[in-house]
Amino acid sequence: MKICIVCMANYCRSPVVEKLIQKKYRENVDASSAGIFPLAEASMDPRSRDFLNTLGIENLMHTPKKITKIIIEGSDLVLALDLHVLMSLNQEFPSNMKKFKLLNYQNPSINIPDPYRLSDDEYLDVMKRIDTIVSELDINT
Repeated sequence: MKICIVCMANYCRSPVVEKLIQKKYRENVDASSAGIFPLAEASMDPRSRDFLNTLGIENLMHTPKKITKIIIEGSDLVLALDLHVLMSLNQEFPSNMKKFKLLNYQNPSINIPDPYRLSDDEYLDVMKRIDTIVSELDINT
């Protein structure tokens, strides 16, 4: 199964989800990530990288990229990190709406705000929420 995880900048949240899904599903899922408006950086947010390191995830090569029609058409499932991202995907790629779901669709009580401008403690809280959602995620449903 091919999954693409999408957030606004492909810098804070979606790279973390990508790495967590890769770790959880190993060879059963091909996970990638992209952004609506990717940040022009050569990596992910250092706080995201630090969080993944605390979980023992060390393969942290990442370059933000823009979500495209080709990526969407090559994916079986596209997971949006928040409602704003989902609405952007629906508007830009209406013929592929059936592939789009919120990451928290199985646990909607957990909100995943964009942590880019949050304090370090608030940022860590968002990372923990992402970890909880992915740990409970069953991509077969």
